Amino acid sequence: MKDILSDKAPRPYTANAFFDFVSHKHCTESLDFIVKVQDYHNLYTSLQSYFNKEVTRESAHVGKEWKYLMSTFISPGSPSELNLPSNIRDQLLSHFDPMLSPPRPDHLNPAVRHTSEMLTDNILIPFLRSSPISNYDTIPPWDSSSHQWSGLSNSFTAEKRPFLKRSPR
Repeated sequence: MKDILSDKAPRPYTANAFFDFVSHKHCTESLDFIVKVQDYHNLYTSLQSYFNKEVTRESAHVGKEWKYLMSTFISPGSPSELNLPSNIRDQLLSHFDPMLSPPRPDHLNPAVRHTSEMLTDNILIPFLRSSPISNYDTIPPWDSSSHQWSGLSNSFTAEKRPFLKRSPR
C-alpha cells in the first residue's frame, strides 16, 4: 500500500490508477481521510513548539484543522462520514477545546487503523486483482501485527499529489 500511495509501485499499480479505482468504487472519503490525517500530523509536528496555555495563531490553525477532520469525516451526518465504531468516534469527538490545546495526531490512530483495514480489505485487494497481470499469490501480506500501513511518505499530500484533489462534479 505504501508503495502505491507514494507512487513507487510498478505499473499498473500507480497512485493515479489506485485513486481512479477508489473513485469508481465511490469510497474516496477513506483515502481522503488518511491523506488529511497525514497532513494534520505534519502540521502539528511543525508547529507544536508554539503551543502553550493560551491560544496562539499556530495552535488555532492546528485546532481548525482538527475541527475540519471532525466535521468532515467523524461527526455523525458529516459530508464524508466514515463508518467507524462508536467507541472510536466518541473518543475523537470528546476533545474539549482543540483551539487551545490541539489533540496529538496519535489520537487519530484508532480511526486511521480502522479505516486502513477497511480500505485494504474492500479496495486494495480488489485493486490488485483487477490488473490482467496480477497474481493473488504475489500480493504482499498485510501486516497483521501492526494492523496498519507502515506509514505514508511526507510527500503524500493533496497539495503535492494533484490526483488527490477532487474534481468538481
